[in-house]
Amino acid sequence: MLNEDNPDELSPEAELAMQTALNVLSAGRDDVRPSAAPPSLEVPVSAFNDSRGPVRIPSVAGDEIAIRRIRSRSAIPLEENHVLVMWGLSTYRAEHPRGVTLVVDNSRRNVERDFQYKEAMLAAKELARAKGLQFVYELE
Repeated sequence: MLNEDNPDELSPEAELAMQTALNVLSAGRDDVRPSAAPPSLEVPVSAFNDSRGPVRIPSVAGDEIAIRRIRSRSAIPLEENHVLVMWGLSTYRAEHPRGVTLVVDNSRRNVERDFQYKEAMLAAKELARAKGLQFVYELE
């Protein structure tokens, strides 16, 4: 997609998609270092991790952020600020007026999905702590 204002540039959405693809493709390679994605959409990606079992998030001393598991996004009160972690069709971070949603790609092609989910949960706890929230929502 080209930018409507300047036809020689890509739109912000296309630029983000290309940057995300580059980050995923270069994960674990020392010879390629992509430029940083915008902070509001940055998702941590690490070296290959082929674990298929459940991911256990270690509890840290002084970790006062609880996890509330919900079955539907409608379980979150509309007026409440929140951080939500859920599975989806791609890995991204979306900010909205009431908080942040971290989505992790759960397709079979995403061999790092368990590690990315663990990283998303840790990032969600840090965001909740920074925003003064008591817990993180996890969509089952």
